[in-house]
Amino acid sequence: LLPVMADRSSASYHAKWDVVAADCDEAIEEEERRETEASNRALGIDTSAPKSQREASEREKNTELKAARRALDVQEKDKEARTVYVD
Repeated sequence: LLPVMADRSSASYHAKWDVVAADCDEAIEEEERRETEASNRALGIDTSAPKSQREASEREKNTELKAARRALDVQEKDKEARTVYVD
């Protein structure tokens, strides 16, 4: 009996290695991202921190506006719930 040979057609062979290469690329990119974050933390670089006083005040104002919008939405829902329609 001859041993059964695996499919060695060029397309399937290369497709298998394409999957392996894609997995390796993803792993390398994830590792590089983690290393970048670690080095930024070690250097005290906070990418989410505001870069200027103006940006800090704009972020604060944005936060206040979002809270006000949520409060307004709640009021509008309450008003709609209290509204009675007569046919």
